[in-house]
Amino acid sequence: MTPAPSWDDAQEYLAKARASGYRNEEIAAALREAGWSEEQVRDLLQGTLPPAPPPGTGRMSTADLPYSRPRPWWRGCLWGCLGLFVLTAPLFALLFPVFTRARVKACQSNCLSNVKQLMLGSIMYASDNNDHFPPAADWPDRLYPYLKNAQIYACPNDDAPRRFSDQIPKLGYTLNMKANQLANSAIPRPAELVILFDGTQVYGGLESVAFRHNEGANTGFADGHAKWLARQTFTSNVLYQQGMPAAPLLGVPFTDG
Repeated sequence: MTPAPSWDDAQEYLAKARASGYRNEEIAAALREAGWSEEQVRDLLQGTLPPAPPPGTGRMSTADLPYSRPRPWWRGCLWGCLGLFVLTAPLFALLFPVFTRARVKACQSNCLSNVKQLMLGSIMYASDNNDHFPPAADWPDRLYPYLKNAQIYACPNDDAPRRFSDQIPKLGYTLNMKANQLANSAIPRPAELVILFDGTQVYGGLESVAFRHNEGANTGFADGHAKWLARQTFTSNVLYQQGMPAAPLLGVPFTDG
């Protein structure tokens, strides 16, 4: 058994511990860790310590008693989280551009799929209408019976899609106005003529192109295929070909509101 400390040592320890805000339970736990018996702990807390120890046993210094307050559990957790953040922050800084490019690429692929489906709808419409593409002013509604999906009319990268009708609340693509009711058979090179593209109007020309995807636009061609065109290659040559007949009158242009 650990020798009982002197009255002065015990009182000094108890006074320091309580002045520091420690509860009796904490003081008792610290004393037990120092090897004190339950009887000694009880006597100290009740103020009934026995007299000084017999000669030769020495005095117990208050510096030898571990009465420091235990660290709160959350302090270690906080430092651990901070260290984890410091270690992982550079990794996130490196990966963030990769994630951003992947998201942009996914939106471009989704948009290209939309254009492809719209072109398939245009070809189905032409097969039912003497090989002619739909009128430019209302082509979205003309294709809807073949597609029955309003979502494919909206480009995922279009921040300001236009409302066309109740069944097509978001429109992000433009019909080449040179293809207004154009007969597919009258196109010299269908695989080189753009019919639909990322745009800002229901129908139009170069002024209506929206380069939303890596400085380029998704386009649909008269033969039904779709692909991405860079800004520098999107010229009037892809919207008109020598020998094409003049397009019929467009009629009243569509306006928002």
